[in-house]
Order: sequence, then structure tokens, then C-alpha cells
Amino acid sequence: MTKVNLNHEKLEVSSALLRALAHPLRLQILEFIDQNDAINVNKIYSSLKLEQSITSQHLRVLRMADLVKTERDGKYIHYR
Repeated sequence: MTKVNLNHEKLEVSSALLRALAHPLRLQILEFIDQNDAINVNKIYSSLKLEQSITSQHLRVLRMADLVKTERDGKYIHYR
């Protein structure tokens, strides 16, 4: 019998990443951000015709999975 050693920390990070990528709307948001280099949340939800609160919730999941980076410019947060 072969014993498998798992790194639980890496497993958690991988799991969070896969969960973040598992939602079609988050993939759409990621694609839109990628096409626009750096863009703020207002432009994301208005261009994709989404509600602001829904967009913000999905962006939070993407930030937590370290799939997007943020930059503050005054009152705006730009996503990359």
C-alpha cells in the first residue's frame, strides 16, 4: 500500500482557486478585466450589464483566490 502525503495548505489554496474559477460569471469578469488591462468596478458592471452588488461579490471571491490585483486611484479601485 502506498502512502500519500498531502500538503493541506496547498490543497486549501488550490481548492479556493478552483472554486473561484468554477462560476461562469466570474470567468466572464476575468476575461473582461484581461481584455481591458486595468478597469474599475463601475465599468465592469455597466459593460457586462450586471448589478453592482453581484459584481462586487464576485470580485471579492476573485481577490480572495488571488486571481485579480487591485490598485486604488482616489475613490476608484482598478482591477487587473
